[in-house]
Amino acid sequence: MELSELEQILKGNNLESKIETISHLSDVFESYNKDIANFDDLVVLLLKFAIEEQNNEVKEELFDTLLDAATYKNTEKINWDILEQHINELPSECIPTAISILGLSHNKKYAHTLSTFSKHENKSIKSAALIALSEFE
Repeated sequence: MELSELEQILKGNNLESKIETISHLSDVFESYNKDIANFDDLVVLLLKFAIEEQNNEVKEELFDTLLDAATYKNTEKINWDILEQHINELPSECIPTAISILGLSHNKKYAHTLSTFSKHENKSIKSAALIALSEFE
């Protein structure tokens, strides 16, 4: 899928099309395919839309797909700073996933942010932060 085509779908109002496309990308990220065209640009585009998306169902799907990318593919070149900057603005359902993504980056510059969530009152957020911090050990 071309980046411009993906961008048009994500900018659009057709929720079903958005979810189908994002779900397809999730499957691609989980696959053994190591040669995904424009992978880094694709992840950055998904991240941009995950932050901006207003529909929580689509937002959650975007973050789940980004987590698949971080779990199954090499995302070391991805700059996750925008995620760190906006993590407190996310719906509580998306925060544990965002925390996991930052942990899987293995970038210690996110450790301070993750450590603040390790004291969170929400158990799933706290647990995600503790697991993410263990990625740095």
